[in-house]
Amino acid sequence: MKKKLFKALVTAQLIALTTITPTVHAAYLGSYASVSEIDSAHIDYVSTNKITPRATASGKTVTVSAIVTTRNSKVNSSGTIYVEKKTKTGWKSKGSWTFSGKGKYCVSQEYNGKKGTYRAHVVATIGGDSVDLYSREITIN
Repeated sequence: MKKKLFKALVTAQLIALTTITPTVHAAYLGSYASVSEIDSAHIDYVSTNKITPRATASGKTVTVSAIVTTRNSKVNSSGTIYVEKKTKTGWKSKGSWTFSGKGKYCVSQEYNGKKGTYRAHVVATIGGDSVDLYSREITIN
């Protein structure tokens, strides 16, 4: 009886793991964190090879960018890149831009910032993969 219950639970778990679209929620991953660094330890993505969110500052200008690379050059990808500012209660979006493409490409946008802490936030659908990543924080003094 215990063996049958164990087999049923393992089968149910395998079915659940193969039918759910993987989503990554990872904060503070560094300047060039990528899905490929995450999925090698946790999730095997079907369509996503790498996505690298980044935030940089030059003077008061905040640049948010992401390099998107699909496993196949024919795979469609689309999403939104946000510039977020840290507040006392969390993070607030200060601007967003949509993007789409195939294969490997870069999206980059500038935001005229003020004193504070910022980050890039990328939410994308790449083939059948859902990706939600953050860059490292940067500070404007």
